[in-house]
Amino acid sequence: MDRLGFFKQGLSSMLDVASSIVGLKHAANSFVEVVDEALSNIKTDIGLHLPSLDAGMYDDPQGTLSEVAHIGYTMVEVGAYYGGKIHNMAPEEFKALVEKYGLKITSAHINHLYEGTDDSTPGAYTNSADAEAAKRAARWAAMNSGATAEGITAEGTSERIEGTEDAEEEISVENVADAAADVAVENLEVAEDTSTAEKVDTDEAKPDPNDEWWREALDIHRNIGCKYIVTSRLPDYPTDEVVAQYATYFNRIGTLAAERGMQFCYHPRQQEMKLTDGKSAFETIAANTDPEKVHFEIDTYEATEAGVDVEELLKRLTKRVTLLHIHDHGIIGDSEKIDFEKIIAQGIRTGVKDIFVEVRNFSLPPINCVERSYYNVESLPSISY
Repeated sequence: MDRLGFFKQGLSSMLDVASSIVGLKHAANSFVEVVDEALSNIKTDIGLHLPSLDAGMYDDPQGTLSEVAHIGYTMVEVGAYYGGKIHNMAPEEFKALVEKYGLKITSAHINHLYEGTDDSTPGAYTNSADAEAAKRAARWAAMNSGATAEGITAEGTSERIEGTEDAEEEISVENVADAAADVAVENLEVAEDTSTAEKVDTDEAKPDPNDEWWREALDIHRNIGCKYIVTSRLPDYPTDEVVAQYATYFNRIGTLAAERGMQFCYHPRQQEMKLTDGKSAFETIAANTDPEKVHFEIDTYEATEAGVDVEELLKRLTKRVTLLHIHDHGIIGDSEKIDFEKIIAQGIRTGVKDIFVEVRNFSLPPINCVERSYYNVESLPSISY
């Protein structure tokens, strides 16, 4: 064979090899695409709504978070913000503790009812969400300090609880803690009354108190890594006028959150999802808020108890439902009343980004309830590691 013939034969063999390689590459790419498509319908992270741990986050936050990570949770959703603190810790301290155990702070529940500029403003109610947070924080502080007859005010200073000086019977830690909590709420109400009086006495234009409150809260939570900010509070028994005003309020919060690279979500409660005369507060807010600014976190228990078909709701709202609370009557899956597999699978198809286990009713110690709940959720076909 002459040199030209030998070269042609070699070139032909090289082209055959190259063709085979290209074929393998195409096959590999096709395989990767199939795998990616399959994995897109599987959730790999399971988060925990931290209030599910009850007092554990206050009695022993380090040991509790260590157990949460050991169970297998990878994300947490914080749920106790008051006075600039998160779960009674400075934000940077809380962040460092969570990250120490390899957990991510993904979401936060923050409740702040609308504060009107005057008493005639629709929706201008006492901020019961703040009052409840103040009461919880004061009670936990009193309990953790071994509370005697010395109470802890909302500002953290000690004062003797009124009416305990001459009491002959033994005063329990719980009763003293409750008294301290009541003092905290009274202090909060006095502060609110003083603030209102100041507004009445001056004609000077003042910044919107809602914007001021939210800017501070959002900045704090952005700095600890939150992607989602959730509120789960409307006034009880709101009128149509108040519901409409809250739609405007939520749009504003959504704007402030977006400016900080976060997404705002509304978590409706059972009473807000129930139909009254063919409509619900939740549906009104969904219809009257900007889909780009206001998303939703749907709670499986709250929605089911309100008579809502969660799968159908997810299909209808599609990408507006960003988060799911996997929530049962107790330990997740034990009641067998909610089809979590269908809900999670549907949620993933329609744009749910993260899921969080929530437990409120405890048949075992809270840490054991969230542990069993994790294993029950992890075993679902739509969840895989």
